[in-house]
Amino acid sequence: MGADRQTKTERIDVVVTSDPITAAAISATNTTTRMMYSNSTGGDNLFSLFGLRVTDNYGKVYSTLTLQKYNYLFGVTFTVKNIVITNFSSGTNANEVIIDPYGNIHVGSAVAAFEITATTSSGKAVTVFVTME
Repeated sequence: MGADRQTKTERIDVVVTSDPITAAAISATNTTTRMMYSNSTGGDNLFSLFGLRVTDNYGKVYSTLTLQKYNYLFGVTFTVKNIVITNFSSGTNANEVIIDPYGNIHVGSAVAAFEITATTSSGKAVTVFVTME
């Protein structure tokens, strides 16, 4: 009821759609970043480190840890390429970059730099360049 105790009725048009949520765009606020070796054993998460943002087909933006939480909707996967090794090592995982399903990164002690491409299930992608300190 309104302030004068009269009932008011309004009409608005609503469009209902059954389109599933998909990624319309992906971006990173940090496309070049440096990582510390001390954080390379799982201390960094790619969703946060790169400032990843996905915009869905309805215009809603998901970023960093919220994006990680709802990643089952967007299927963001990570691909590592162009790994630069400074001093090859025969130690376990020393020459590797490993990313777990949650975006946590593990970088071997002999790795100096690499690229990571984040790709959504709809084929949108962004590449980030990482150097180790």
